[in-house]
Amino acid sequence: MRGWLFKAGMKPNPYVRYPTLARHASPSSPIATKIDVQQLSPSEAKQIVKSHDGIAFPDFSRSSPEQRGWHYFVAFDGGQALATARLYVQGELGYLGTAFTGEPCRRRGAQQALIAKRIEVAAALGCRVLISETLSILKSSLNNLQKAEFRTIFEKEVYEANIED
Repeated sequence: MRGWLFKAGMKPNPYVRYPTLARHASPSSPIATKIDVQQLSPSEAKQIVKSHDGIAFPDFSRSSPEQRGWHYFVAFDGGQALATARLYVQGELGYLGTAFTGEPCRRRGAQQALIAKRIEVAAALGCRVLISETLSILKSSLNNLQKAEFRTIFEKEVYEANIED
């Protein structure tokens, strides 16, 4: 694979890693927050995202929300939607993915609350192992996962175009 990437003009990015993190699905340490996280149906989540611009990645509502295994969450503060996240469950494995907080809503604890809620729901659904991923340059995301007792189990290489000046 690396040979193909090099031949295609790509090179490893020395500054960015893409860690995959894991933890047992046991309950996490409680977090003190006034953020209210609600699990919503796919259609409810889609409506919230439509009416609150900038709180989700574009694929949050474009993907097929009716697919089995996906669970949708929205974080609220005083009724204001701040952030979104998804959980995918297959058997005893849960994947915490696609989390996003709106730019003006950051640094209020929404992501930590979303992580905690997804851990709780995954455990209730019978998950034993939880997995998540983030880029190393997204320090807040990585720190929030580590605070929730996720540990790096391996890192994917990140490649970029090899453009010579």
